[in-house]
Amino acid sequence: SSKKSVFDILQTKTKNVFTYAKDGATIDDLYQQLDKIPLELNTDKTNIFISAGGNDILNKQIKLDYTSIKRLFDKYMTFLEALRVKLGSTNINLLNLYLPTNPRYKSYQLSVDTWNKLLKDNSNKIGEMYNVIDLYSLLNTPEDFVYDIEPSEVASEKIASFIYLTK
Repeated sequence: SSKKSVFDILQTKTKNVFTYAKDGATIDDLYQQLDKIPLELNTDKTNIFISAGGNDILNKQIKLDYTSIKRLFDKYMTFLEALRVKLGSTNINLLNLYLPTNPRYKSYQLSVDTWNKLLKDNSNKIGEMYNVIDLYSLLNTPEDFVYDIEPSEVASEKIASFIYLTK
């Protein structure tokens, strides 16, 4: 598609931006992405931004109970520990989950809220230090979405500006 992604927009603001993300990736796929990040990026000048959990929840296509979400979140925490081992000097920023405005995603509200609360509650644990970027509040109008669920160019601009200001 011709719409600009967050990565495209960030490239217009800074040349020092890399993406290792893949469409449709799940928490299990994060390890392959981590393998691709060069060790020379392990500095306190590096900001890492991770968005995860949404595809895992969507792929289940059911409203998940707390135990299922917690199990998924624990898998994510395990990944973040591996990330910290490899890239201990970097600043880690985790994007929480947004809820598309289309009413058919309303059934995911509890799963998204539970995930985002776990993210917030765990953000200050020693060894798992990360900053939470609140996409849930940032993306909240129908104009923020295309194909019901993908961030639109308007949303990509919002996210890119937020990320750029975080660095």
